[in-house]
Amino acid sequence: MKMCSKLVLFLATLVTLGSAGAILGQTDTQTAPAAIPPNRIIAAYFHRTQRCPTCLRVSQTVANILKAHFAEQMKSNQVQFVEIDFQAPQNAHLARAYQITGPQLVLIQVEGGRVVAWQPMPKVWSLLIKPQELDQYVTSNVEAYLHQLGHAQASVVR
Repeated sequence: MKMCSKLVLFLATLVTLGSAGAILGQTDTQTAPAAIPPNRIIAAYFHRTQRCPTCLRVSQTVANILKAHFAEQMKSNQVQFVEIDFQAPQNAHLARAYQITGPQLVLIQVEGGRVVAWQPMPKVWSLLIKPQELDQYVTSNVEAYLHQLGHAQASVVR
């Protein structure tokens, strides 16, 4: 459980410092980042240091899906998207904790500031050529985690 606590601290630091916002193209430094809620979903895309065009496309597509369907939740940090270089030495503990051996999207459920569940999302690569199925795959899994957190889904855009 120590590794889970380290992950929460690491990801919270990333978001607090604005790294996630920069990844998603939100470079407006005039606005302060939203407070990190204790209950949230983190979509963490683990990638290699050297990124191929397909890897970049997967992360961009997932980010766009999340922004399209969960804009309000992302604005409040209830849903977060981060990219993590799993080959970087400072991220080795995350790669071990989440059993990362190659590029992978992982959904992480945080309750009370602690990781309570996580799941790899291996189909993002194979569904990249099927945009509607990829959209449904990512959206339905994020919605399921949000539902577990007890959040109403009325604001999810379809």
